[in-house]
Amino acid sequence: MSSIDLNAPSSGELLDSAPPVKDGSKGERNIKRVRKGGYGAREGKGTLYSGEMTEPIRQPPKTRYEMRRNALNIDRETWRSHILDVKNLFLPYRTRWLDDGGLPNRGQKKMQYVVDNCPMIALRTMSAGLMAGMTSPSRPWFRLRPDDESLMEQPGVAEWCEKVTDAIHRILQKSNFYRAVPKFYEEIGGFGTAAIGIYEIEQDIRKRKPLINCKTYTWGEYWIAQDDEERVDTFVRRYKWTVRQIVEKFVEDPGDPNDPTWGNLIPSTVGLWHARKWDTWIDVIHFIEPNDVWERGALGTRGMQSRSVYYELGGDPDVLLGIEGFHEQPVFVARWDTNSDDVYGHSPAMYCLGDAKQLMTQQRRKMQAIDKQVDPPLIGDASLKRQTVSQLPGDITWLEVTAATTYGLKPLYEVKPDISGMLADLEETRKRIRAGMYEDVFQMMRSLEDTLKSGITATEINARKQEQLLELGPLLDRLNGEAFGPMIERVFNIAARSRSSRIAPVPHPNALSRMKSYSRSASNAQRHRRARRRPSRRRTPCRLPPPLRSPSRIPRSAAVTRSSSSSPAAERCSERRGRRTRRTQAPR
Repeated sequence: MSSIDLNAPSSGELLDSAPPVKDGSKGERNIKRVRKGGYGAREGKGTLYSGEMTEPIRQPPKTRYEMRRNALNIDRETWRSHILDVKNLFLPYRTRWLDDGGLPNRGQKKMQYVVDNCPMIALRTMSAGLMAGMTSPSRPWFRLRPDDESLMEQPGVAEWCEKVTDAIHRILQKSNFYRAVPKFYEEIGGFGTAAIGIYEIEQDIRKRKPLINCKTYTWGEYWIAQDDEERVDTFVRRYKWTVRQIVEKFVEDPGDPNDPTWGNLIPSTVGLWHARKWDTWIDVIHFIEPNDVWERGALGTRGMQSRSVYYELGGDPDVLLGIEGFHEQPVFVARWDTNSDDVYGHSPAMYCLGDAKQLMTQQRRKMQAIDKQVDPPLIGDASLKRQTVSQLPGDITWLEVTAATTYGLKPLYEVKPDISGMLADLEETRKRIRAGMYEDVFQMMRSLEDTLKSGITATEINARKQEQLLELGPLLDRLNGEAFGPMIERVFNIAARSRSSRIAPVPHPNALSRMKSYSRSASNAQRHRRARRRPSRRRTPCRLPPPLRSPSRIPRSAAVTRSSSSSPAAERCSERRGRRTRRTQAPR
């Protein structure tokens, strides 16, 4: 991580040595040189500057982004100890940069804090239940409708919405969406905050690729900030990429050493590439923030609502890896529950953290009690100190005659733990954890096992199901508003902009009605084809036989003349009449 001098002059300080800014940013528009006697100039005693003044100082882009990331990190660090406790007991193999240095592909053991896996199983059940209840791939779980409900009454609008809904479902099924969403549920259930990104895949006419790629981010590798409406609009991520991945993404022609895009990389990365150390890990920062110079309909990044900035840690502060843009916010962050203006959310695992710690302590104490009962500490005669005493089953310890008369070894104290009481206490703690993780909601039939034996009606089961689902009402509304609603809208916009678009533009309502009638006629045609396979007494249409003579041999009286004012349809009818005339006048 590069060091940032926090004691350096800020952007609000006035220095007369600021270089000119020509990057098109707000800093360029804010920098003004004030002439003597103009606005902001002072004369007389106490004047700090005479002549030309400059405000404010320009900061290099990398320094500006790093200072903002450090400010966001101050708030996030207050959650570190809480998140690590949840991670150790509920999701041992999640989070990044909190205790592992951010290095991927590391297989160290991380289950040393888990003695009872009940919290992990409860979180897994909740994730599977949310997946099956909200975003099940086996059934349609959303439906597109226009904002104006009166449009649904127009002819053809409902049919078009159904076609678009089916197209979005097919796009999600062909992508990795349903493989990324379960991790999203685990993150929000464990840490209270979950982030998932949806990115457009560049299409190739030679290969059939999915239209989108989904990626779930884990807690600790990103920082977030929200706008005045408490919507997350800034997403900062720190991750590690290999040298090969950086060169393939940010260098247009890696085989050309004179490619100007090589200058966007720091010299150490370029040296590693030339040394063929392509799998060395490099720290990369990715900033996604609102585009403050966005203009509707503009070309390039100026026409993108979100700005995407990549840079490496260290190196020249004026050099960035790349600047891109997105038409919509690509990363969607959802929180389970928030407190007033908090950016990060709370989770059910945090509420059950005390019970989870108690469960681990109870399990350790129970195992210690059983261990002392089975293998207690011993007391023996002093004469046995010089004698080898074996405690192995079936082994023999040889003693002298005088030593044989002693009492040998015996337990120092007897431990008689109440194992049944311990087991009951453990089960009570497990029930509190399962209830806190909504396991009784997602596995209602298992919780009603004893009641089912005594008899229960289907109406009562449905009533209990509806009552339990009320507990998840606030969560479902929050997930739809912060994640799935904007997510489906982004997928729709990506499909509409794609060259190989899976979604047709909105046709005219009359055209939609014609499409509907055409589908009916197609079904009628299929019925007619099936009927033709069966014997029928219906008469087939007659076809006129071909003419017996060529047109040059036809008598003048039977020739068909084309009128200059006749239409093509009339000419064809006249030609058919001529053929009938020639047929009747032909010699037998």
